[in-house]
Amino acid sequence: MQAEMDRMESSRRELEAKDEVCRLHDEKKVILEAASTDSLTKIANRAAFDKRLEEELDRAHAERHPLSLIMLDLDHFKLFNDTYGHQTGDEILTSRSSLYG
Repeated sequence: MQAEMDRMESSRRELEAKDEVCRLHDEKKVILEAASTDSLTKIANRAAFDKRLEEELDRAHAERHPLSLIMLDLDHFKLFNDTYGHQTGDEILTSRSSLYG
């Protein structure tokens, strides 16, 4: 009888441990996403860019394939913010309609 109770308790603890592992995995995923994404635009930040670039360089080297990179910079966006306000600048950065007319 005691052995059966011990087995049941062990099974319960195992299930709790598995639940905790799943919870921690989900929490880690949220934290990593927050750490690698700009909170305003939801675009990958510099750290994510650097990590991905390194991965792609390694892959291109391993597969002996060329790699191209295109970058876009919004020149003088500070002047836009200073002229029209940061709230308007934020709206421009987050509005898809402004990009596609």
